[in-house]
Amino acid sequence: MPHTLTGGRLPLYSLFYLPNIEYVYVENGKLSGQIPVNIGDLTRLVALSFAGNQLSGPIPSSISKLTQLGQLKFGGNLLTGTVPPGIQQLKKLTLLSLDRNQLTGTVPDIFSALTELRSLSLSHNQFSGKIPSTISALAPKLIYLELGHNYFTGQIPDFLGSFHALDTLDLSWNRFSGTVPKSFGNLTKIFNLDLSHNFLVDPFPEMNVKGIESLDLSYNGFHLSEIPKWVTSSTIIYSLKLARCGIKIKLDDWKPVETYFYDYIDLSDNEISGSPAGLLNRTNYLVGFRASGNRIRFDMESVKFPNI
Repeated sequence: MPHTLTGGRLPLYSLFYLPNIEYVYVENGKLSGQIPVNIGDLTRLVALSFAGNQLSGPIPSSISKLTQLGQLKFGGNLLTGTVPPGIQQLKKLTLLSLDRNQLTGTVPDIFSALTELRSLSLSHNQFSGKIPSTISALAPKLIYLELGHNYFTGQIPDFLGSFHALDTLDLSWNRFSGTVPKSFGNLTKIFNLDLSHNFLVDPFPEMNVKGIESLDLSYNGFHLSEIPKWVTSSTIIYSLKLARCGIKIKLDDWKPVETYFYDYIDLSDNEISGSPAGLLNRTNYLVGFRASGNRIRFDMESVKFPNI
């Protein structure tokens, strides 16, 4: 029977009275202070989560001793400092979540040893520099890659186009420049793609996505002219954000295959004309529609709002 600790009331030092503990989930509580420097002594740990607390200070270097870990979740705290290079010793990791902290510096090139990773989330920190080249080693199995809301620079690496299992890719709110790699045309399984708020420019590659759920390309340097066909043809899309993407269409002429599931559409700051009434009347779950900065005109009485 594995030993498990859940909840958020026990002080962290109490963990060391349970040297054989295998699972620790102390999430969404009010834990404060620093992660104990000797956390690495709990060498039987298979899963460790302190997500959603108020822990501060650095991630201890002794974390490298937890070589049985499959999941490491420190997201949603106040952690500072850099990512310990010793994390590369955790070769069984399938999930690594350090998002929503105050971590800084460049992300170390540690991923060639972490080939079992399915989910990597480093978003909402203060990381800088380029995406580490060893992330390319994660291509066969990685499903979820979230690097948004940092200070990453340079071009988006071409190797990301080889991530055939990728479901979600978030590179938003960084300082990426140049063009989106043509290799993105190989991301046929991607459902959620967010490249918004960077310095990306034309041409945008031809995508071969079988069905996009959520897309945000807003506020880059794109001049798409029209809403891409692979977006219009999606039967499962619910969120579309193409603000300031150089869209030049008449809304009356845009006929997406499926509008039923849309819950948010943002087409602000383009060169769109016509009336959105027809589009709005074909949605059932829409909670947000933004189209300011266009030449749209329509009579509100022509919109049939669903019963609430």
